Amino acid sequence: MWLKLRYLQQKQSHFGSGTRYTLNGQGCGLRHRAAMGISQVSDAHAIIVSEETGSISVAYKGQFYLRLSAEELESLLTKEI
Repeated sequence: MWLKLRYLQQKQSHFGSGTRYTLNGQGCGLRHRAAMGISQVSDAHAIIVSEETGSISVAYKGQFYLRLSAEELESLLTKEI
C-alpha cells in the first residue's frame, strides 16, 4: 500500500493543479478530467466549481454541462432524481 501511494505521489508531482487540458475544444483542468472519468464509470453527478471564475459545471453519464446557473444546476439535479 505504501509503495502504491508513494508511486502516485511521485506521478502527481509532475502535474500542477493549474495544468490545463482540452476536452471538446474547451479548456479544462484536472478536476474536469476527473469529473468526466467518474461520470463515465458510475451514475454520479460530478459537480465542478471553478476557483477562478466561480462557474459551475457538471459531468453526468460522460456529458459535460458547462457554465450552469444555480437554477440550471438545481433543475439538472432534481430532474435526474
